[in-house]
Amino acid sequence: MPREPFHEDMARIIESIIGMDKVIIGNHCGGNSILPLYYEFPKDNKRPYQLCHPDLLVNPTDTITGIIEVEERDVNPSSLFGNFTAASATKCYIPSSKDKPIYLDKSVMFVQILRAKQQEDKQLEIVKHYIRNIIPKLGSKITQYELFYGETSDFESSGRLWSDFNKAIKAMDHE
Repeated sequence: MPREPFHEDMARIIESIIGMDKVIIGNHCGGNSILPLYYEFPKDNKRPYQLCHPDLLVNPTDTITGIIEVEERDVNPSSLFGNFTAASATKCYIPSSKDKPIYLDKSVMFVQILRAKQQEDKQLEIVKHYIRNIIPKLGSKITQYELFYGETSDFESSGRLWSDFNKAIKAMDHE
């Protein structure tokens, strides 16, 4: 798996906010495996259908309270909507084929973090607005949505996004 520095930086910053023991890190962010999210845990021993595999999961207790996608390269509205829609249809994370599922909490925050320039503000703000408007209509466990974009330095404690980013990440830590 090729190194993805922005992904790894975001994992490091998120861990510094809520602690290493509350974050499950996928392979793009420096972890050891993908993080498969499923519609449901099969009760008939059939292979479950994986809908997506986000970059990070927030797991402060026995449920998933946050799903985080990090995008390092060119991102368009279709991929943002697609990642959100796939995640909104999921109900559990299964660490491996032999493990029990970890279910999504009744209230999950979905966060998309983009490595993007400020000139993309208007289009990304429109995407954020539309996704937030459709959340109540979906009947999903995802009840909140945040979209952040910038360079690594923008997310660090002295960066322009720190206050809002820190607040959003801490909101997922509702143990």
